[in-house]
Amino acid sequence: MTILEYPLRLELLDDVVFSRRSATAGGHESLDKVPGSALLGWAAAQLYERLGEQAFLVFHSGAVRFRDGLPLSPAGKRCAPVPLAWHENKAAADGGARQDGRWLAERIFNLAAGGQERMPPLSQPRQLRSGYVGGDGACMRPATRYRMMTAIGEAGRAAEGQLFGYESLVRGQRFEARIGFEDSVPEALRRQVLDCFEGTIRLGRSRASQYGRVRAELGTPQAAPAPTAGGERLLLWLMSDAWLRTPEGQPALVPDAEALGLEDARLDRAASFLRTRSYSPWNAHRRRHEIERQVLCAGSVIALERPGGFTAQELQRLASGIGLGLAQGLGEVRLQSPLLATPQPVFTAVSVPAEAAPTVPAARPASTLIGFLARRSGAAQRGSSAQDFVRQALRSLVEELGRIRAFVGCAPETPLGPGRSQWGQLATFARQADSLAALRPLLLDEAHGACRRGDETWDRLGYQRAGDPARRSLGTWIGEQLDALGAHPGLRGDAERLYAWQLLCGEARKLDLHTGAAALDTARDTLGESRKETA
Repeated sequence: MTILEYPLRLELLDDVVFSRRSATAGGHESLDKVPGSALLGWAAAQLYERLGEQAFLVFHSGAVRFRDGLPLSPAGKRCAPVPLAWHENKAAADGGARQDGRWLAERIFNLAAGGQERMPPLSQPRQLRSGYVGGDGACMRPATRYRMMTAIGEAGRAAEGQLFGYESLVRGQRFEARIGFEDSVPEALRRQVLDCFEGTIRLGRSRASQYGRVRAELGTPQAAPAPTAGGERLLLWLMSDAWLRTPEGQPALVPDAEALGLEDARLDRAASFLRTRSYSPWNAHRRRHEIERQVLCAGSVIALERPGGFTAQELQRLASGIGLGLAQGLGEVRLQSPLLATPQPVFTAVSVPAEAAPTVPAARPASTLIGFLARRSGAAQRGSSAQDFVRQALRSLVEELGRIRAFVGCAPETPLGPGRSQWGQLATFARQADSLAALRPLLLDEAHGACRRGDETWDRLGYQRAGDPARRSLGTWIGEQLDALGAHPGLRGDAERLYAWQLLCGEARKLDLHTGAAALDTARDTLGESRKETA
């Protein structure tokens, strides 16, 4: 059985809500991918009634598979969930395995490869559990944002006690899903399904409001590559959650030979790394929950052994998907991946900007003391650069607020400008972003950015300089500071720049500059600025 797969590129035109669980109580946490069940639901809404008896073949038999939409790397390749077999050394002095939007192979230890005696000793191994990896080592972590809302009552006011919120995938991000067809699906039926995914579609929750628009584009179909035999050892890397059952119908959270249909195979527990979750999907057509599912999480690694190896037919069957729910994207696996073949992964060649290239010491320190002092000196230098940026930015902020107060003519004791909660929100966005490029749309996106044009706090109050037609506001200042942060010569890499931004927000929060002109004068003295009138 061969499966013909059509790549489906998805670009989020709006924020899109894919909740990790369908409960109505408690906080909502977003998935970091486009689930295949959402794509199936969109196609079913367009076709189910028209297909009649053929609807079972498309939506229930598993002959048509709507694979999850996973993030695209900067090179335009579909990424994979980080394998749970990968670990980093928590106690390493040179940092973790993720840096400047890339995975560093020399800091990753693959415990599924065997031969641990060839690895450096790990004093504190820490499992890598989040993010996606490209074949070239790209590290992708889809950006999310949380927005609070309230229901509106009959009088047009906020309804009492009905405050709620959604965490959503941020607009502008790109994903790639796959739509696969078995040989048994007629060509005419394939075309009907594919025609549903041309142009703008709507996915996720709250589609009637400001969420859910996605631009879809189909690519050239390609047959799934035939897996090759790998001896007596087989590694399965889950690209999506897997819903396995025993022959008796019970959840199989520790996959064995029976659950996978492999007679006499043995699970190598030492080389297998599994995580599980349970959820009850919501069926919008029936308006009720479906049965609870206990699944193995995407990224799990299953190591199997069998004397005599595995046949080509068995490998082909596994590669087409394992377990139940294949139509909804569950059970997608990758067999014998090169990224799991060695104790440390080997990525394909990619051009890395000089700034993002990891720094390798020329020689090992002569002693433990010298190494400790060198690391401390480097950390102190980076901390000094961050403090330098913060001081310059705070001085600029004080002067901008002074000019705005003079322009609008408010009394010295009148509060004006962002308060503690607003600065805290900007710091939170920096903690959620994995790069400076990802932080910018969270703050300045024209439709949903925290400091967007027209925002009450950051843009409504502004001023104009004499002879300059351009209007300035604190939103303008935010954009300038992000530019200055990216160009600061003393800060290398996104981790240091995001840290400096959080430091700036924390210091601005402490100064309470919104309370009145007296706070601005105090800040000038604290920052070493002479008191002077601003115009």
